[in-house]
Amino acid sequence: MKRLLFLVLASLSIIATAQKLKVSSFKIQPEDLTARDQPRTDRDGQVAAILKVCVLDKITKAEGTVLGEIVNQGVEKWVYVTDNTKKIRLHFENHFPLMIVFDDYNYPSAQEKMVYEVILEEDNGSPTSTPTPTAIPTPSTASTQTSAPTPTPGITTQSISQILAEGKKYYNNREYVKAMEFFRRIDEDIIDDNEAQFYIGNLYFWGEGVAQDQQEAVKWYKRAGEQGHQWAQCILGGIYFDGLIVTQDYQEALNWYKKSANQGNSMAEVGVGNIYANGFGVTRDDKEAVKWYRKAANRGYAKGQFYLGVMYYYGFGVEKDFREAAKWYQKSAEKGFSNAQWALGDLYQYGFGVTKDYQEAVKWYRKSADQGDNMGQFLLGSMYEYGRGVNKDIPEAVKWYRKSAEQGLELAQDALERLGY
Repeated sequence: MKRLLFLVLASLSIIATAQKLKVSSFKIQPEDLTARDQPRTDRDGQVAAILKVCVLDKITKAEGTVLGEIVNQGVEKWVYVTDNTKKIRLHFENHFPLMIVFDDYNYPSAQEKMVYEVILEEDNGSPTSTPTPTAIPTPSTASTQTSAPTPTPGITTQSISQILAEGKKYYNNREYVKAMEFFRRIDEDIIDDNEAQFYIGNLYFWGEGVAQDQQEAVKWYKRAGEQGHQWAQCILGGIYFDGLIVTQDYQEALNWYKKSANQGNSMAEVGVGNIYANGFGVTRDDKEAVKWYRKAANRGYAKGQFYLGVMYYYGFGVEKDFREAAKWYQKSAEKGFSNAQWALGDLYQYGFGVTKDYQEAVKWYRKSADQGDNMGQFLLGSMYEYGRGVNKDIPEAVKWYRKSAEQGLELAQDALERLGY
């Protein structure tokens, strides 16, 4: 509701002349796995953090240690920044530039793999205090708990909230030992507080503040998931699907994915779709897969959009439709999903569902390749080898084939052998 109110007010306030913007809210979102799910890495292989900037104006440029292009999702813009970034400067179409300094909101710097929500509003010049950072937004009771926990004697609901906020503050500041102390305190005082349990699971899973123990993490995720925590449920789905920590069990994976997906978790919706599309532990059902991919796609989730495009491309569960495939690939590619970028490039190279355009194909192959996608690198190399959309350039082709081959793609290895490298 607060965000909706902000958007309505912001839409009324934007005028033609340039005005100042200010940060009205700056929050870390550890439950948002976008930075891990749609990663960009720096030269050292570290995964970037993402600033999800909510503003109606267009961001024309971001200055600082920024990785790649800004991803425009309407009101929300994603800016990828390297680990340890301390400040960035944003330029807008209709507003003055704005410097955002992490330390102003009690975060020393950007943290690898984390997502930060930044809401901007018009600065009318009235004196305001620096916005108080909210460590990690606590999901609503309705979405994460089947019933409100009952405080034990000696601890009030207000003090529980304060303790949880303190724990999250330390978690955000990477003071994991102190964070664990606060989360443990809540767990000892309250039965089944799913938020504290989820964070304890995270700390054990990554070995932050405690010795890494992923079996122990699974125990805590289960406690949180059984109390309705959608991210714990989604993570459990992935754990049972992969079978690296526990015995692989597709039925159990489907069970947890569905619990999370039924709360609107897009990542879990894709998980359910993947199980049905591949017939893992269930009878293959392409129509059911399409149903779940479409749910995620309609929420704007890039992976869901890509997989829905794949289903239209091959005619799995839907009538084969290259134009519809191109539509969904485009949506996903514009959000920076590397698989969708090279898939869209293929459509342009061969003229499937779009007008054949080698230069457009090269553009999308390059976007994918620049993110380190081995298929994108191979396809870009092939365009240089054959001079499609670019001048023929064998050394440049070899460069991209090598990048791809080093990641194990046999097609690239074969291409290098064919060229005598």
